[in-house]
Amino acid sequence: YTFIADPQWWETSAQEFTSSLDDDHLQMVRAGGQIPQIPLIVIASDVLDTGGNPAMAGLQEARHELLGALAAQSSPGEFMIAEGSSHNILQDRPDVVLEAVESLLAAGQ
Repeated sequence: YTFIADPQWWETSAQEFTSSLDDDHLQMVRAGGQIPQIPLIVIASDVLDTGGNPAMAGLQEARHELLGALAAQSSPGEFMIAEGSSHNILQDRPDVVLEAVESLLAAGQ
């Protein structure tokens, strides 16, 4: 993961993220309508390697805020943080993913 230590990678990622929030993209997302009111579990990673870039210090908190808001769009929605997990939650914390799947299956019965 040496690319993560490269400041240019972070600048490019931030630009891509920012450009995804322009008016055209927001209109497309809004045109998609409401998230259906179905059981929804959003799982976020706990560990974010910013390569020591201080400009990215608030990124994880912002991600958690956005993902929590996504989960809140569905009345039975739930937001979970996979403690100790990197971006690869399925590999790092399969127990959390299994718990979420079992919870969704139980909700569907």
